[in-house]
Amino acid sequence: MMTPEMAQAFKDLGVDPDADATTIRKAWRALVRTYHPDQVRGDKVAANARLARLNAAYDLVSAWTPTPNAPRPAPNSPRPNPSRPRPKARNAGKDAAHRAAQAAGARQRAADLERQDAARAAARAAAAKAAAARAAASRPAPRETPETRAARSLFLAALNALRPKAAVRTLAWL
Repeated sequence: MMTPEMAQAFKDLGVDPDADATTIRKAWRALVRTYHPDQVRGDKVAANARLARLNAAYDLVSAWTPTPNAPRPAPNSPRPNPSRPRPKARNAGKDAAHRAAQAAGARQRAADLERQDAARAAARAAAAKAAAARAAASRPAPRETPETRAARSLFLAALNALRPKAAVRTLAWL
């Protein structure tokens, strides 16, 4: 019987439940190449989460057999890679647990990197703000002279004569 998690794993990999192991592996490898964090621009944490979900789905699907008496290949049938021995059934759970632990570690490292990047950005912003404050403090305040006061009053009188409402708004920034 197929569980909802198993159905979601097949859906994530984009394969039918009756697909053979080679098709499942090819689909998984293609998706890993597409959604690998080194290939995706943008949010690396989301890419790592997507990759972990794909790996978990592959672990579930690769260890699943539809029935306990599922047909097995004949003993003399060719294997996809004869130089690599088949994993024993008792190690399948350990391999899945190992991959899940690796995926969890990758998610943790990605989250740590995001936190470090945010801390660095905050430190850079604080340093830029402090530098701007130091630069503003080192500039002397402009001195108002009788000539500048006279020029300002003449400007405001001319502005008030042309547009009375604009003169009130201009006073705020002068």
